[in-house]
Amino acid sequence: MVSTNFDIINEVHIKILCKRLSTEVRMLTEKKLFNLLKNERTLREFIEELKEKEDELNEFFNSDFFRFTCWSDNVLTTEFLLRRMKDKRIIIENALDCCSETVRRALKKHLNSDSSEATAIPPSPTIYGERHGPFENTLTFDALECQCREFPRLRYHNKLVRGLADRFAKLQTEISELKIIDFIHWKQTNENPVIYVAGKNLGKSFSFVSKRREEKITIRGIETNHNYRRLSKPTFADFKGRSPSCILYDCGDEVSKQNLLTEIRKLSMNVAASALTSFGPCVIIVLKHEKYTLSPTDLRDMSVNGVQIVASTGDSDLLENFTSAFEIMMIEYIKLLQSKLCFEFAPSAKQIRSLKTESDAVIKRLQLASKLPKQNTDTPASMSIPEAILAELDNNADKIYGYGFRPDEFYVLICDSLSSVDKETLQKKILESKESANSNNATSFLWNIKFENSKGVKIMEHFGSGSPLLPDQTKPHKFGTLGGFAQINSKDVVGLTNYHVVGKNIVAYVKDGDTLVKLGKSTFVLVPGEESLADVALIEVEKCVLNRCQKPLVDDEDEPKSATIFLGTPDQICPAIVHKKGASTGITQGTVVDIMTYRDVLGERETQSAFLVEDTEKPFSAPGDSGSIVFQNSLSASQEDIEVVAILNGRYKRHDEEEESSYVLCSNMTYVYEKLHRMGKKLQFFKKD
Repeated sequence: MVSTNFDIINEVHIKILCKRLSTEVRMLTEKKLFNLLKNERTLREFIEELKEKEDELNEFFNSDFFRFTCWSDNVLTTEFLLRRMKDKRIIIENALDCCSETVRRALKKHLNSDSSEATAIPPSPTIYGERHGPFENTLTFDALECQCREFPRLRYHNKLVRGLADRFAKLQTEISELKIIDFIHWKQTNENPVIYVAGKNLGKSFSFVSKRREEKITIRGIETNHNYRRLSKPTFADFKGRSPSCILYDCGDEVSKQNLLTEIRKLSMNVAASALTSFGPCVIIVLKHEKYTLSPTDLRDMSVNGVQIVASTGDSDLLENFTSAFEIMMIEYIKLLQSKLCFEFAPSAKQIRSLKTESDAVIKRLQLASKLPKQNTDTPASMSIPEAILAELDNNADKIYGYGFRPDEFYVLICDSLSSVDKETLQKKILESKESANSNNATSFLWNIKFENSKGVKIMEHFGSGSPLLPDQTKPHKFGTLGGFAQINSKDVVGLTNYHVVGKNIVAYVKDGDTLVKLGKSTFVLVPGEESLADVALIEVEKCVLNRCQKPLVDDEDEPKSATIFLGTPDQICPAIVHKKGASTGITQGTVVDIMTYRDVLGERETQSAFLVEDTEKPFSAPGDSGSIVFQNSLSASQEDIEVVAILNGRYKRHDEEEESSYVLCSNMTYVYEKLHRMGKKLQFFKKD
């Protein structure tokens, strides 16, 4: 389109080029393809194409094109642009430091010709250092060093990522093929985040800042960074000593909205070309302005590839935005770790798959918790079962024990007593129902279906030494766990445990040191069997101990926390990181890996009544832990509450297995809550004072 000699251009080609560029203004400005408009005739034709497109024309004039023109020392083109640069004083001022003396005189003459504008807009403090080209410079920020402990969710997620790195490091010692020379453990990063301050009130103080220093950030030039992103993927070595970071932009009260948008746009373009985008997008948080609000459209127009811009509406969401920005580096680290996990090593495939599932759960949690604009990510397959498949499962209820979701598959437990012909026929029918469902794009079922022979499901009851809840005070060797206390209809206080721990209408005792205290009688139970796998008992607390039992649950650090019941969808909890506090093993961590829909032979279809939780580094439970409350930490940045997911039943075991597996069966708390609700009983946990 452009001739070999750039300054000699075919007139027809000029029109074709400018017409095309007028439809790609955003691409032109973001990738800084300004050489295409270096010729004055081409530029005039391009401006003419945009005269009816006010937004695109404004975006073009707000870009770095004017700076590029001044740096190129093109006096005629500069003067042509100046005649069209009304209300663009800041852009003109920002070009003074990169041009020749001749061009600088022309810029100053233009600025001095409008003294009213010069006094209306105060000079803007700069964070830019000396430049060696139009787009090569350093950014000098006030760097605010913070303490990780001031950001509760960040501190919790740091612990989860450290756990992943621990297990990966352990696998490396066991599997030589996984050995990575430059592996850097997450604890070798700097967990304390850094906030870079830009804008007007650079001296503003924050309670969570422990130290203020000055730091220079190098911006790469246009020749090495056409796409504003790091060309090579980060390695483990890149994470060593690095801190999570973001930029805080304070608008000031006197600047106009248009000038504010121009300044932030310029900052975002330079940040995109800097080392701040080495670990995913860098976040710029714009503090709330007293006079006007930045709309989603404003933010979208200011954003460039590699930078996310969010507006803080007040102190309430500032913690959320900071935390979400700092957690981006964690996601990139986990993705790098996952890229090293290979399932080819058959003897250790189970361990690797377990770590992959756990890391998937942590990434999902980070993404669900983030308050940043959602990026284009792969949409997880829906855990809704299409009607065509459900109908086939219902039609063969006498041949199926259960079915459910695991991280990589949808499984069906087929009765082991069926003949091989009947099994093959059943499998064919179910697969055909999947094809039927997928013929309708609205109900596509993307899961691989795995068929397993089964003799049913058995729960290994957890009785053992150390549990504080006794169903019989004369048999101190048999006890389980008192999961916690809750209220029914905001008045009756109940203790939660398993049916298999206390039975029905049995008086339970709780250990208080060496003393046994009468807690109350189990009045409501869910018995695992024909209806579901739920195993629950509610103990009506006696009046004499009522005051001692009105207390909240505890979190993964044994701190009292308000609790709610998780009522989300299956795809939000599988996989997920969960914890429990049991009488035998205390506080442990596991990963939800299975949502089970169970039915006995000839039984009716049941809702998801159970989860399977997989052990991580340590066993999730042991004898004596039955009845423990299974919970996940809140997704909020403040971490002020927890979400109750389930009640721990015991080790999951198929009838044809002799040894206990690494999976723990848990009663789905959503199922329990809805079962009680249908009976007019509203279950709720105590709030922390």
